[in-house]
Amino acid sequence: MRMIDNGHAGASKVCSVMNMTPPPRPKSFKKSSHVIAKHAKTVAKKSMKAAAKEVDGSDVFTSSVVTDRTYPFQEPLIRPNRRNFYKAGYYLTFPIPYTKSLRIVLKWNGTSELNDDELWNMTTNCKKNKKGCPIVLFHSVIANKLVHGAKVKSSFEDYFSEESTKPKTKLLKRVTTTVSEMVKSPEIYGPGMRSGCKLTCQKVLSGSEVEIYNVRNTAKVIQSLLFRVYDIKQGKLVSSENWKRVLITMTWDGKDAQVKEIPLAGIFSVGLDYLREVQSLTAGFKNTTCDIQGHRATEIALRDWLAFLLYEMPFWKSAKITVGIPAGHQSAIICTQVSTKELSLDKYHPRLTGYFSAQLNQQGFDYLHHKTMFHLQKQWGHVVAINFFLRNLMIASTHELDIIIEIDETDLPVYPGSGLEDFFHYLHDFQPYRNTSSVFNGNPYYQRRGRFRIYRCFRHMLFDPILFTTGIRIYLESQMNRENVRTIRKFLPTSSSFNQTILPDSLLTVVLFYGSKGSGGITTDSITYGEWNRSLALEFQFSPQNIHSFPVYTMFENEPGVMVNRTVVSLKPGQQVTHTFKIARNNVGVILRKEYRTIVPNQKADVKVDGEDAGLWFSPQRALTEAFSLRIHDYLLPPEKTARKDSINVVLTAITRWEIISIKVVSVMLTN
Repeated sequence: MRMIDNGHAGASKVCSVMNMTPPPRPKSFKKSSHVIAKHAKTVAKKSMKAAAKEVDGSDVFTSSVVTDRTYPFQEPLIRPNRRNFYKAGYYLTFPIPYTKSLRIVLKWNGTSELNDDELWNMTTNCKKNKKGCPIVLFHSVIANKLVHGAKVKSSFEDYFSEESTKPKTKLLKRVTTTVSEMVKSPEIYGPGMRSGCKLTCQKVLSGSEVEIYNVRNTAKVIQSLLFRVYDIKQGKLVSSENWKRVLITMTWDGKDAQVKEIPLAGIFSVGLDYLREVQSLTAGFKNTTCDIQGHRATEIALRDWLAFLLYEMPFWKSAKITVGIPAGHQSAIICTQVSTKELSLDKYHPRLTGYFSAQLNQQGFDYLHHKTMFHLQKQWGHVVAINFFLRNLMIASTHELDIIIEIDETDLPVYPGSGLEDFFHYLHDFQPYRNTSSVFNGNPYYQRRGRFRIYRCFRHMLFDPILFTTGIRIYLESQMNRENVRTIRKFLPTSSSFNQTILPDSLLTVVLFYGSKGSGGITTDSITYGEWNRSLALEFQFSPQNIHSFPVYTMFENEPGVMVNRTVVSLKPGQQVTHTFKIARNNVGVILRKEYRTIVPNQKADVKVDGEDAGLWFSPQRALTEAFSLRIHDYLLPPEKTARKDSINVVLTAITRWEIISIKVVSVMLTN
């Protein structure tokens, strides 16, 4: 009965019909079923396909990828691909912490580990000959290096303990289980929610705005922002389906608005066309119970759809938040709550934190131009979320277009590109009307009718924010197959003012970030290995000195048609290069930005600063062809290794083959 899932009631009926002894009492039946299930699970783990994880040199856990049961990761942190029975694999959207090393191995019973080079050669031959491969293996791992010794802080830190870190399996299981429960019901754990949710309702007329928060001469941190929107139909209030007409503006410390007339649909990712539940941890849309007060409060249900934003928003002098509805659009009842806490300068400082901000970009859509999703100049900060809304009528296969990220004063990508289906995750499993939102990323809504498609995706980068010191551009490439098409820096014109009319081929993005105006860093040194006499860093040496170098004539991946000459220095495992770099004494961190050749994948080098360990520089990218082999990669040195110093001694020791062209040294100084 356990196998056919009919439980105690089904067992009793079967035993009665077959004139058999009745089953044990319900309590005993349930207990014995759990014992049987436990042993069955043990047997299944030994025989099923598995993905083994190894952290810091020790096995942590083995998780099944055939059944939907994983240990210790649970849905929605882990999402098996159920679209096609013949396609294996899953998406893991929870960070795996490690201090020394992380290894992920794909294997199954009766086979050895996959040979990377054999698979790569087979894949390139299939692509070259335009044939289908008998085995297709695709994987993408996004890694972020945290500052050594730093602890990730969040609004949820009080809900699990870090007292015990041994064995690692128990800590990992406890953390992932806790976060999994939080994602299922963030309204229970989010600040200002639970029994603290008390919404105040106001009427917003067409062509007007109302204040929902306004304080002066005080310093606080907004912890959560809660919203409901109601329409008035035939005199009755109904939960609104049109959140794009309600525009929000946020102004901190009396400066220009950092969030200016952004539709609520874009901030909360609830959708421009159809509302769908958003099952995310830091911003979402769920059925939640709240107390109601204010305008027409007695007509509003206590439990209804609620949008929440749990990003902390510090301010040091004043804060003002307003919502408005453009003229010509229907009035609404807006119910809101703003939860705050006291600000501590030890934790929040404008020089390091910046202001919570948002940028909107709205544009058409074609294959002839790049599409700007986010663009800032002469500003510093870090990106924490990207909300993406695309209507697509004439263009097919848009989910394969790559997102490219360029930071600071370079036109070259630090994040060189990955398709929409990889960047936002789970898009390979796109099915009409299916909600695949999850803890930090996903696609709450997808519609497909013939060639017409609607995408609504989000990615919250709480654990891997994109740092920039002088500017940033994030854009969607013009079209696929960049190696065959020359489309150099042609961008569609965009508008930062929201147009309520959404065209059939159009793209809207809302990017959330922290930052401020001004320069957040300067280039204090650089070295080009093939042009030693032109480098600022004259003090460097190789060990041993007989280092192999060779010229290449190639391109950066996102600049097809622009061929450049470079000299590559190739270090073998164990070989070193020692530098003395100039840095700014008042730095709050130093970025080493290298230009390198990516024909050799998974390049690793040990980093030491002034004789002390500063981590592992890992560059996993691999170029598909020699013609597109140049990329940029950043490495952030721990601030405690660089603070109050005018220069640093940096030693790079190759662990694998390490092929490098140049290094630029950026001293981070987040001045306002």
